[in-house]
Amino acid sequence: MIRALGRPFAGKTLLSNAFATASQHTLNHLFPLILIPYLTRILGPVGWGLVAFTQAFAQLVQVGVEYGFQLSATRELAINRHSRQKCAATLAEVTAAKLLLLSVAVMAAIILSKLIPHLESQPLLLWSAVIWTAGHALNMTWFYQGIERLRPAVVADLVGGVTSTVAVFFLVRHPDDGWKVLLIQGIASLLAAFATFYQAVGYSGLVRPSLSQVFQRIQSGRHTFAYRFALGTYSFGNPFVLGWMAPVSTVAYFAGADKITRATLLLVYPLAQALFPRVNYHAERGDEKAGRLATIGLIVAAVIGIASGIAVVLGAPVLVRLLLGSRFLPSVDVLRALALLCPLIAINTVLVYQWLLPRFLDASLTRLTLTAGVINVCFALLLAPRYGAVGMAWAVVLTEVFVLGGCCFSLMRARRAPTE
Repeated sequence: MIRALGRPFAGKTLLSNAFATASQHTLNHLFPLILIPYLTRILGPVGWGLVAFTQAFAQLVQVGVEYGFQLSATRELAINRHSRQKCAATLAEVTAAKLLLLSVAVMAAIILSKLIPHLESQPLLLWSAVIWTAGHALNMTWFYQGIERLRPAVVADLVGGVTSTVAVFFLVRHPDDGWKVLLIQGIASLLAAFATFYQAVGYSGLVRPSLSQVFQRIQSGRHTFAYRFALGTYSFGNPFVLGWMAPVSTVAYFAGADKITRATLLLVYPLAQALFPRVNYHAERGDEKAGRLATIGLIVAAVIGIASGIAVVLGAPVLVRLLLGSRFLPSVDVLRALALLCPLIAINTVLVYQWLLPRFLDASLTRLTLTAGVINVCFALLLAPRYGAVGMAWAVVLTEVFVLGGCCFSLMRARRAPTE
C-alpha cells in the first residue's frame, strides 16, 4: 500500500478531484452496505441493534476527536496549499491536537460507558468501539482534500475496506460476534491512517508544534467542532439517542432504514466536499466563480436528492427484504418516512459546504446546529417512546426541515448585513 501511495499525485483539476472524492465516499459507504445483509442475518435484530447503538456512540466520540478539522483545517489548507511550510505546520498541529483529544475522549468514553446500560455489560464491545473511534478519528482525508490531491486517501480506504470486509465475512459467525465488526474495521482504519500520514509527511514535511500552538488550534476550531457534534446528534447519532428509550431491536429497525436512506445520497457528499476547497479558494480572492460553482452544486444536489427520495419511497419493501431480511419488515415504514431526508440532506449539505462555510459564517452555523441538536432530542423524546422507530424517523425529518430554514435565514441575514 505504501508503494501505491508513493506514486505521483493525480487529480489536480476539479473534475478529477470530484471523481476521487466520489470514489472515496462511495467506498466508505459501499463496504458497510455490502456487510448489512450478512450481519443482519447473522446477528439478528438484537445483535445488530447493539452494534448499531455502539457504533453511533463511537461516532459521537470520534467527532470529539476529529473536532471539526475536516472543515476548519481543510479550509485553511485550501487557501494556503501552495505553501509547504504552512501545510507542514497545519499537519503537525492538527495531528497533535487529535492525539491529545483522543486520550481525553477515550477516558471520557470509559467513564460514560458505566452509565450506559447497553455497554456496561459489554467490555469487548466497548474496547472495540474505542479502537474503531481511534482509527476513524485519525483519518487523514482532511489533509488531502485541502490540497486537492485525494489519491492516497482513496487508495488507503480501498485497501482497508476490502481487507476489513473480507475479514468480517470470515470471522463474524455467531450472534454474539458483534464486537468483532467494530474491532476489525477499527484496525483497518488505523492502518490506513498511518499509511496516509506517512505520505502526507513526505509531501509537506513535518515540524514540531508547541503546546501553545496545539491549544490555539483547538481553540480556533471550536465553532466547526460544535457544528459537527451537533450535526452528529441528529444524523449518525440517532441510534444512540433511540437506544436510551427503546429496545435494541427497535434501534436495529431504525438504523437499518437510516443506513439505506443515507446510502442513496452517495453522490451528494462527494460533490459538496470536492467543491468545498475550490469554492473557498475563489471566495477568498473575491472571484465570482465561487458563486457560480456553489449554485451549480446546489442544483445538482437538489436533483439527486429528489430522485433518491422517490426511489426510496417506491422501493422500500424490496430494499428492506433484500438488504435487511424478513426479520426487519418493521423497517419499511421507517424507510418511507426517512425518504424525505433525501432532498433535505442534499440541499442542506451544499448550503453548508458551499454557502455558509466559505463566507465564514461559522458562528451562525454553530448556533443553528446546536439548536437543531436540541430540537432533535426533544422531538425524539416526544415521538420515539410512543411510535418507536417510525417516531424517531419523523423526529429526524422535522429537525432537517428546521435546519433548511435556518440555513436560508442565515444566508439572507448575511447578504443584508453590508448594506445595513
